[in-house]
Formats: sequence, structure tokens, C-alpha cells
Amino acid sequence: MEGTVSPTEGQQPVHRPGYLNPFILDVTSGASEVLTDHADLYLPDGPGPFPVVVLVPGMLREPPEIGPRGWPVFEGYAGALVARGVAAVVMDHDLSNGPDYPKALAEAVRTLDAATARPEVDSDRAAFWVFSAGGPLALALLAEHADRFDLLALTYPFLESEPLAPWPSREEAVAALDGHRLVVTTVGQEFPDFVPGQQAFLAAARAARADLDELTVPDGDHGFDSQEPTEDGRTAVTRAIAAVARHLLDA
Repeated sequence: MEGTVSPTEGQQPVHRPGYLNPFILDVTSGASEVLTDHADLYLPDGPGPFPVVVLVPGMLREPPEIGPRGWPVFEGYAGALVARGVAAVVMDHDLSNGPDYPKALAEAVRTLDAATARPEVDSDRAAFWVFSAGGPLALALLAEHADRFDLLALTYPFLESEPLAPWPSREEAVAALDGHRLVVTTVGQEFPDFVPGQQAFLAAARAARADLDELTVPDGDHGFDSQEPTEDGRTAVTRAIAAVARHLLDA
């Protein structure tokens, strides 16, 4: 999605990539520090230890001008979590250079390791929040690393794995839930090829009696959280952030 920045008098409009649009909520991201060469850490005030959420972006067709660590949408999610007393990590990975999911998975695990090694972070209260075409990483995180975290949030996720074989399936991921909390946000105007995987994953999670929060934005588009804000969109994002924070703080 492309956006337009209003020009000052006498200037031409400036077009910017959609991923640089403002976050849907009015929050302050606060200061971050470099955690690894691929991740930034946001910490609440105080000594901690705090629960932590690793925010995992999706995939772009080509490397972006600015990596996900500098996108307002992820800075916004991080700021909203920090405001609720939860540490947040914004990472990037090589999915911006093509679908190298094994390498991106290793980077996600490495990022969690680096975060939980910090004294301000509680390694027993950790979560991944995966977006868009990062969804196959969520399947592998559940199927292969479920003992490392206790909550998984998904926002407009791509949840197919067959084209990536060998790769963990939705069924293997759901089988590994075993008490993990799920917070899943979908949109009514989703990319058509994303919908079957989302529906199949949610149906399997319900059948497994997973601890599941389902949120939807009926008129929302893919990437709604960095598009023109709507009340439904704000409500869904606020509820998702609250559900993630509440579960980790109560754990």
C-alpha cells in the first residue's frame, strides 16, 4: 500500500511506502536499544523482570527502504505493550529477501534467546506475535519450540505450509499447543489465498479446545493496522494487545 504525505505550499506530494504509515493507535513507542544485529528491545520503566513479546514481521517482495524495526506499526505495537508493563522486541529477518523460512526461524529463536538472557526479562513469560506471511514461522515455532514460550499471537497470518515442504503442518502445530494461549486477529477483506489456511487453523484449534481469543475486523483489509483507522480496527488491536498483556502478566 502506498501513502501520500501532504506537501507544504509549492511542493509536490511525497509518496511513501505503506509500511511507513502511522500505527492505528495513538501510542508512544518510547526508547529502544539494540538487542542483536536483527532486533531492538523495548523495556517498561522499573527493574522487572518483565514478560516479553517478540514481534515477528511478514515478508516483502523486495528488501524495504527501512526495515521492520523502523516501521511505525511495529514501534506502535511495542509501545502499546510496554505501556501495559510488557517488554517487546521488534525483529527483522531474511524474509524481506525472499522466502528463506529456515533462516528466519533460526533468527526468531535467536532473538528470543537474546531477550530472555537479559535480567530485565522473565524467561518464563514469553510470547511470539507473528504477522502476515511470517505465519509459517508460527507453525514451526509451535511444532518445534513450544517449550520456549506460552502464548502465540497471530495477525492476518498466512498459515499454509505445503509449498514449503518439508515444513511443520498446521496439524502438527495445533497438536503442540498443549495449553498455549492463542490470540488470532483476522480481517474480512483478506487476501483470498490467505483465507483457507486461517480457517483451517482456527477450526483445528477450536476442535482441540485451545485457549483461543478470536478477533476480527469485518471490513478490514490486510495490513489494516497501518491504514486509515476505523473504530473496528482500533478496537481489535486494543483487544489483542490487552489479551496478550493480560495473559503474560497473570502467568
